Amino acid sequence: MKSAGITTDFLKPYIAENVKKVLLQNGLEIKDEQSRLINDSMVDWADKIIIVADNVDVSKFPIEKTEVWKVRDTTEEDFESIIKIVDEIEERIKALLRRI
Repeated sequence: MKSAGITTDFLKPYIAENVKKVLLQNGLEIKDEQSRLINDSMVDWADKIIIVADNVDVSKFPIEKTEVWKVRDTTEEDFESIIKIVDEIEERIKALLRRI
């Protein structure tokens, strides 16, 4: 699995501290915090592309391997919302794994 964005903010950490806390509480390991931009080789490499941001032009990605998950956004400070969002994404990942 790889993670990338269509824009990056090099002035902020790749993973907000509250997000890290929730991920670690859920037993999820953070292996790489390097912020990276999506590129053609990553798109070619991917079997499945999951878009969770609501500001991404989906038409830029191959439709046959792209899924859009409507996941609400929150602020870095809203710890309770982060917990709910991480749980929602985790459930969606489990459902995806059952489908493939």
